[in-house]
Amino acid sequence: MDFQFQPAHIWRWRLGIWGLSWVCSVLRFHSPLGYPWTMGVFALVVFPWLRREILVARLQGAHPLLEWAGQWSYAIYLVHLIVARGFAKLTLPNLGPILNWLVMLSFVLLGSYLFYRLVEWPSHLLARALGRKLQPARPRPS
Repeated sequence: MDFQFQPAHIWRWRLGIWGLSWVCSVLRFHSPLGYPWTMGVFALVVFPWLRREILVARLQGAHPLLEWAGQWSYAIYLVHLIVARGFAKLTLPNLGPILNWLVMLSFVLLGSYLFYRLVEWPSHLLARALGRKLQPARPRPS
């Protein structure tokens, strides 16, 4: 290891990256600095963070909650707009801006997770099964 790093400090890095991503998003929408400018800076910070994440995963294994969320997080990217539009069509009582947002966020996360379980996960299983079946037979050692 060519740098001093304590695995316990990974949560500082994670919170820092989350905060920096928030700053980049705010700058994107509320300043003339868009992603072409902020993402370069963001990438410079992400590189050492990912290096530390890989090291922690090698030393301690993956955090179970983050591993579980990571398995279906791509589904959020795939369906969040569709699920949010479906949510907008629902007639729900107005609970105030914060509670309305939390309910919508919960709806999007649940919809994304269901998409993962019903579409993505079975597709992954099928792809692996087909990959094993289509793999050329290895010659047996004699």
